[in-house]
Amino acid sequence: MNERIKDLAKQSGFYVYDDKIFAPTTSEDTTKFQLKFVELLVKECAEITKNIGEHGHIAANEIKQNFGVK
Repeated sequence: MNERIKDLAKQSGFYVYDDKIFAPTTSEDTTKFQLKFVELLVKECAEITKNIGEHGHIAANEIKQNFGVK
């Protein structure tokens, strides 16, 4: 598994062990951590896009707006 994905999963509150991602015990926490993971992933993709080409910042803003991420 990609190290960056593991890092984002950990930042979101998941447990990562032996290339596997484990959710917390309650479904409420799992949903909260899933939403945080998606938010971090969208931000990461937008940041990469922002640095590509002359209009990358426009595309990055569109990506974040599309997913409701600030």
